[in-house]
Amino acid sequence: MKLKNLFPMILAGAGIFAMTLGSGCKKENESTDEDFSAEAQDISQSEDISTSIDNMIAEAFISNSGSVDGRSSFPSNSDLSGCVTVTRDTPNSTITIHFDHCVGRNGHMRDGYIIITYSGGNYWTMGAQWDVTFDDFYIDDMAVTGSRHVENMGPESNGCTWNIDANLVFTRSNASVRTWSSTRTREIIEGYGDNNCSNHVYKINGTASHSDRQNDKSDDLTFNDIIRDLDCAYLTSGTITVIRNNSRPQLVIDFGNGDCDDLATVTRNGRTRTIHLDGGRH
Repeated sequence: MKLKNLFPMILAGAGIFAMTLGSGCKKENESTDEDFSAEAQDISQSEDISTSIDNMIAEAFISNSGSVDGRSSFPSNSDLSGCVTVTRDTPNSTITIHFDHCVGRNGHMRDGYIIITYSGGNYWTMGAQWDVTFDDFYIDDMAVTGSRHVENMGPESNGCTWNIDANLVFTRSNASVRTWSSTRTREIIEGYGDNNCSNHVYKINGTASHSDRQNDKSDDLTFNDIIRDLDCAYLTSGTITVIRNNSRPQLVIDFGNGDCDDLATVTRNGRTRTIHLDGGRH
């Protein structure tokens, strides 16, 4: 075959190769896009669980403070009222929260025990401290284990800030594990001293490390003015900046402008996507 007859065939082959390569790149980019959205959703839900634990502890302290026999339930205006038993063991400075198939406003079920060992006073007392552990505690089918140390830094005159160090492990039903270690401040900006927790609004700042052994990813996180309104089931504003391992591009998760919904946006390299905080991805 003459060379001039081969030339059109070579061009056609090169075109097919280029189309195949382009298609492969497109699929890879789509896969990466889906991956960063899923990763941001997992991080957001881990933060939501972390703040929800503090919310439940606040309700346990406040609802149990006036009980006569050491047993009470969450207040009637709580989304978990009627399925929680709070037991205060004053001689041992312990409060135990028992969840029995408790479905909250976000549709997730809680079961098991959160155990609080406290000293130095109650929820509103400057200098009061407590340590939190878990016993057979689940959110849906995901086990939550680990520990949490909290200290009330005051001031009591016009509000409180709590310093919180947490190390949590989330184990999915398929035995894959997410870990979460954070150091944060939790400042009450509305509802100070109010025993109706639904009037409380908190602002959260701090840092965390997050890893997911299911996909071998880890991240360093910075929280900037995360707002948790206890009258809402979701984080309502603020951002999480995500520095990802293996030189992957940074993410910024933005929880919005105060609306009570399960939406957030995640931005990577100038491209923004909307994610659902309650997408069933525990």
